[in-house]
Amino acid sequence: SQTRQAGLGPLSLNALGSFTTAGGIVLDQATLSGEKISGKASGTINANGASDFALDLVSTGPSLPLSFGSAESPIKLELQALSVKAAGQGTQPKLDISAVLPSIATNFTKSEGITLALHSDAFDVKSRTGPISGTVTVETIGLDNPTIAPLVAGKITAKVAGSLAADAITIDSGSVQGEALDSAFNGRVSLADGAIDLNLKVDALSAALPAAARGVLAERTQLSAAMKRDAHGGVTISSVKLASGALTADGQASLADNRLSADIKGALTDISLLSKDAKGAIAFALNAQGPSL
Repeated sequence: SQTRQAGLGPLSLNALGSFTTAGGIVLDQATLSGEKISGKASGTINANGASDFALDLVSTGPSLPLSFGSAESPIKLELQALSVKAAGQGTQPKLDISAVLPSIATNFTKSEGITLALHSDAFDVKSRTGPISGTVTVETIGLDNPTIAPLVAGKITAKVAGSLAADAITIDSGSVQGEALDSAFNGRVSLADGAIDLNLKVDALSAALPAAARGVLAERTQLSAAMKRDAHGGVTISSVKLASGALTADGQASLADNRLSADIKGALTDISLLSKDAKGAIAFALNAQGPSL
């Protein structure tokens, strides 16, 4: 009944194996078959010794539709294949997980052609902690946001390496690359209170940025910043540096208790970019204080 509720229909499981004296399981062969999914597994699972286990699942048809989230914020995905491999000693085996997802859709975006790969050299299965790295490739991202959509046009590849603890995710290095975007980041995300501390560098194709800004930009625009979000939802963006041809700017901004604060200074060394009849350079400063919208 539970598999029917999950939309999988009836499933048939056949397994052949044995228990070890150390409390482990030796699975000689196991097969899973159903109307929408099939799979196989084999190997040894032993929390007190060596494990070497592999599981492979594939959709019987083109893909298996799955739904998560709530009625207000649904997450719909299609699963084509899933592979899990665990090998190593005790409760901290080397872990490899890969998946092929034809699509993932939410209320705001639909991504297609997703491949996912996760790896850990020693993942503590019981506490769900340990070092972890991953790569996600997306062929297309459909986003109903005319400002961001051009930046994520085409194939996007995201990579991350770090560690998962009981109360936080530490990102040692991360990147997002695409036709218009090349970015890098690192930092820490608290699982206890939602606090975020990230350092970000972005190199973007200026043609993918809003049209109003392109006139003074070179072919590419570089941006770096440090972002912090505290446990109460307050956001601070500091050490902001922007550079693109004749335009440079730096500053900081914050949003806390429904109040916005921004302090930005910059320079344009060639004002003919604003008007072909103008010559020279200008410096500018912006200071804003007030309630957020």
